[in-house]
Amino acid sequence: MICQSNILDIQLPTWHPSYSSYVLGQIEPLLQLPRVESDLLAATRRYLRANVERSPGLNDVANFLNVSGRTLRRHLEGEGVRFLKLLDEVRLERVQELRRIGWAWRKIAEAIGYDNPSNFSKAYVRWTGRLPSDPDDGGRE
Repeated sequence: MICQSNILDIQLPTWHPSYSSYVLGQIEPLLQLPRVESDLLAATRRYLRANVERSPGLNDVANFLNVSGRTLRRHLEGEGVRFLKLLDEVRLERVQELRRIGWAWRKIAEAIGYDNPSNFSKAYVRWTGRLPSDPDDGGRE
């Protein structure tokens, strides 16, 4: 729709300041609601969960979703999500699931794609700020 810019300054005959504040009051809470994930973000998260043991890269996910890596990255960043951070979130979720059922740290590391326990330990510290062996987390080797 195209119109002259001065038309935007015309006050509508039904406009009233109290009604305006009422409408804004109704809209404010809606703006505070958490955003719903897009289909592409949800599909990316599902793929990562199903394939976390293979440590999939951005291009693996993009190929599965039939989009380019660049397109996937752009969509994720448009939602304020970085691919590696999303992968780390999925890995940490899996770690927590496996710890709840009593898996040893070495097996957990392998289950989420870490061949080297030292690399897993560094990643775990990055995710949680604690070592896997810290006693407050069970500390089973």
